[in-house]
Amino acid sequence: MTIWLVKNLILIQAIAFKKSAFFWGFNGVKRERVISKYPLLP
Repeated sequence: MTIWLVKNLILIQAIAFKKSAFFWGFNGVKRERVISKYPLLP
């Protein structure tokens, strides 16, 4: 039971990390597109 619980926690953390990494990567791409559209903005 404990091993199953630990495996589930690791799996949940891995899924959450992948989702957050994908989310931040997507935001970074959008930000780069905005900067390339308006290069004069800081």
